[in-house]
Amino acid sequence: MKCKPNQSITQRTGQPGETEEEVVQDTNHSDHSLHVLYNEEDSMVEGNQQEKEGLDNNRQPQEPKRTPDTSENIRRKKVKWPNNKSKSEWQQFDEDVDAILNTTLAGNIDRKIESMTSFIYNIGMDRFGADEKEVVRREGQKNRRESKIAKMRKDLRQLKKRYNQASEDEKPALSELRDTIRKKLKITRRAERTRKRRKKREKARAQFTSDPFQFTSRLLGKKGSGQLKASKEEVEEYLREMHSDPKREDELPDIEQLIRPEDPEQVFDESPPKLKEVVDVIKKGRAASAPGPNGVPYKVYKNCQRITRRLWKLIRVIWRRGRLAESWHKAEGCFIPKEEKSETLKQFRTISLLNVEGKIFLAILAKRMTNYMLSNEYIDIAVQKGGVPGVSGCIEHTSVLSQIIREAKDSKGELAVVWLDLANAYGTVPHKLVELMLERYHVPDGVRELIKSTSTICS
Repeated sequence: MKCKPNQSITQRTGQPGETEEEVVQDTNHSDHSLHVLYNEEDSMVEGNQQEKEGLDNNRQPQEPKRTPDTSENIRRKKVKWPNNKSKSEWQQFDEDVDAILNTTLAGNIDRKIESMTSFIYNIGMDRFGADEKEVVRREGQKNRRESKIAKMRKDLRQLKKRYNQASEDEKPALSELRDTIRKKLKITRRAERTRKRRKKREKARAQFTSDPFQFTSRLLGKKGSGQLKASKEEVEEYLREMHSDPKREDELPDIEQLIRPEDPEQVFDESPPKLKEVVDVIKKGRAASAPGPNGVPYKVYKNCQRITRRLWKLIRVIWRRGRLAESWHKAEGCFIPKEEKSETLKQFRTISLLNVEGKIFLAILAKRMTNYMLSNEYIDIAVQKGGVPGVSGCIEHTSVLSQIIREAKDSKGELAVVWLDLANAYGTVPHKLVELMLERYHVPDGVRELIKSTSTICS
């Protein structure tokens, strides 16, 4: 029997396990900076596999196939992924992708994440094809009443021609027949309008029950239309002004109004993310949400346990390193019109589609930050409603406002209600102020540096 492997860090072998990247000064990390950790939680290798791994120690892993760079301006086609009920297809896909990644995934952590998502996308495209939805316009079939209305209108047109050509003796009978047809047509139209209104109400009621938020947004929101008319240079300059902070490195003046919270009773959880945290974020993600530049949606991780577990291991490495993956800094920008016939940049709102893997990582960080702030009572939930789990802030604030308006109407008093909408609210907050408040709230240095690295996406 072989000696038990040392618990210290050993050099990376051909069988990929969970890796850890050394923090070095070089920006381009080599493959030698990756190591395998052998411990009870992270080890995926049994005793027999370790013996086989020792025999294959000198064998270099196969170079993964290079895929087109997602940073190009060519948007990837959507994969026609199976529905969630196709368990056998998802299971086979999960096993095949995991087996391929198990033998080909190599390089530093940034390269591993990019290669993994490229393999997932390419294999999915080859196996399931592209999701090219064709819009099929079907001519609606007329029901019995609509057919009757069309026939009566046709009869009225023919009767009008006969009336113009008829003699004076025939015109009274034709006029009486015309009035009878018009009366029946009016009654039939009224019945058809009532039926259509009833069907419309039933359809709206079903849509509201299915998705109240989307239904309300579509009903009350402004209808946007139009096409952006701006050059690439103008768009880049606009985004730079909106989302960057030119005075990021400038020191802030002393602000006496800023509070100084006391030391926390509950320390910030700096341990690497657990598998349950990753799974919880994936479960809450919408399966129909649009993917980022790499083309991999939440749907893949919802149905593939092996790939999810592999992603969890890579996320732990990123957490220890304290810097986001390079591919997580890329996003696809979408311009959505705010009003009808929009043309200028100010008439559009921007949405950035980040890669799902980075969103999962940032969601875990945000949840831990929320738990830290709430457990130490740094947030007054009587005032701050948004972003607090378990608190229906919109409903509470709307209920309070409605009650105030109702009381003013009952007492016939005067009341002024003002709604404030700050232009580019998030973009106008200085980055230095965010860093200062994180320091005053005693957030650990490693977490602050990690949050600071996320702000470089827009800088």
